[in-house]
Amino acid sequence: MMYRHKITAEGERQIVSIHVAGDFIDLEGSILNVVDHNIQALTRCEVSMVRRTDLLNLVNAHPRIALAMWVDTMVDGSIFREWVVNVGRRYAREALAPLVLRIRAAARIRRAWHC
Repeated sequence: MMYRHKITAEGERQIVSIHVAGDFIDLEGSILNVVDHNIQALTRCEVSMVRRTDLLNLVNAHPRIALAMWVDTMVDGSIFREWVVNVGRRYAREALAPLVLRIRAAARIRRAWHC
């Protein structure tokens, strides 16, 4: 597992997302060529890096892969919105349930895509 975080003006870390094995982390950063956050491992991780040019060539040559990446980005956006609600409006116990569901859903999605 990994997490994405930002550093506040006061120098404190704010976690903004958690990622599980198989997630494509920072897909939007590869397209925008801008990074405004950090990523850190929570557990032992195996990481693969993909060059931006290779990624763009791949999606141009294979529209179904481009669609899958677009869907992945939309799911990340939905999860991020849930995370914002968790941070701002829920008690710790209430905030934990979406995280557990996220990990469970990620495992189901990977099985469906045979990853």
